[in-house]
Amino acid sequence: MENSTDTSIATPLDAKASEIWNKGIDEAIEKNKDPKAAIQQIADDIEKAVKADKDKLKADLGIQ
Repeated sequence: MENSTDTSIATPLDAKASEIWNKGIDEAIEKNKDPKAAIQQIADDIEKAVKADKDKLKADLGIQ
């Protein structure tokens, strides 16, 4: 059944972010890391990896 409230929009950055997310979650589980620290590290890793592409996309769309 499809969720009618799902309003996510795919961007060119999603594939890269998803790869980092999945790898980070797997590592956190395997190494029994603190969940909050693991999520923060994953978020930081994603932001670092997509920053240049994100800035370009924002510029292309005229978003600050």
